[in-house]
Amino acid sequence: LFNGVDLTDWWQNCNSTHGSSPGGATFRMDSVRKALYTAQGGESGGSGVLMTKAKFGDYELVFDYWPDWGNEAALFNRTDTNGRAYSTTLGYMGSTALGGAWGENGIGTRDYRPFDFDSIETEIRIPGNGSSYGGWTEITRKLKAAGETVPCPESGCTQEDWLKLWDFDNWNQVRVTFHGGNGPQDPIHLRSWFRKLGALDWVPLLADTMWLKEIKPGYIGLLVHGGSRFSGPRGTWYRNMRWRPWTPSLSTAVRGFHGDATQRLKVRVDGVRQGFRIVFPEAELRRDLRILSVDGKSMAELRGIRGEAFVSTAGWKRGVYLVRADGGGRGEWARVLLP
Repeated sequence: LFNGVDLTDWWQNCNSTHGSSPGGATFRMDSVRKALYTAQGGESGGSGVLMTKAKFGDYELVFDYWPDWGNEAALFNRTDTNGRAYSTTLGYMGSTALGGAWGENGIGTRDYRPFDFDSIETEIRIPGNGSSYGGWTEITRKLKAAGETVPCPESGCTQEDWLKLWDFDNWNQVRVTFHGGNGPQDPIHLRSWFRKLGALDWVPLLADTMWLKEIKPGYIGLLVHGGSRFSGPRGTWYRNMRWRPWTPSLSTAVRGFHGDATQRLKVRVDGVRQGFRIVFPEAELRRDLRILSVDGKSMAELRGIRGEAFVSTAGWKRGVYLVRADGGGRGEWARVLLP
C-alpha cells in the first residue's frame, strides 16, 4: 500500500472527528527509508487521519511498525469518510493498548484491550479493559489450547513474555485480519497479532470479536491521536504495508485439521531429495499420515508406516503445509514451510 516515494494512493481526511484541518498532523513519506512517518502537529498536539483512496472488503493486513514511546495511534478498519470504524489500537503510551479494538465515531461496542501499558514500555498490565474477551494471558492460553501456535507457555503470555517477544529497539510487525459484517447477521471478525521482524510465529493479541454489525467496504486509515497528554509531538513509523483478500487463516485451518492431536510431530524439509522427512516420537507404533495445504487440499496420505517417512514434494507450490499422524490412540501434528 506504500510506494516508498510519496502518498499518491493516500489522502488526508479532514472530515473525521480526528482530522479537523490539513495541518492537524504530520504524514510524511521518507523515500530513503521507504517508510511513512506520522506525528502530532504543532504545540497543541493536533490529530489527523490518513486514508487509502481505494476501498476494501475482507482483508488481511501486515506492516512493519516502530512507534516512539508516548504515542497513540490506530488502524481504522473499513472506515467511511467520517471515520466511523472499528479500529485496531496501536497505542504506545501509558494506559493505552497495542492490538486492542476501539469503536470510532459512535459505531458501537468499543474499548477492548488485551493489556495496558504502564508508565514505561517494558511494563504492561494484564488484563486491560473489556472482560468479555479476557486479558492477554487468558486469550493466548485459550488459543494455544485450541491448537494455535503461540510462542508462550501453556498458561498463556505474561509480562515476562512481552519482554522477550517485543523488540524495543527495532522494527516489529503487526498483522490484522478484518472480515464479515457484510449483512446484519454476519459477524465482524477482527483479530490482531505481532512479532519481531524475522520471527517465524505470530503472537496473538486480540481474539475473534464476533460483533453483529453491517459495515460496507471502506478505507484503511492511519490515525494520529491528538491531545496534550503526549508531552509534545510523538511519532510512529510504518513501512512495507501489504494486504490481500481475506481467506481462512492458517490458525483456522490448523484448528480444523488437528482436532485432538498434540503438536509433537517433527518435520524437516529435505532439499536434496526434494521432500518432507517426518520423524515419529515412538518409532515402534504404526501410524496413518496425512498432509494438507492450508486451503484444505489433500496432498498425500500414507497408512501403516513406522519410525519415519519421506514424502516427495516435487511439483508442490511453495507455502505452508499441515502434517498429521494418527496411531496408538493419539495424534501428532506439525506445520512446515516449503520454501
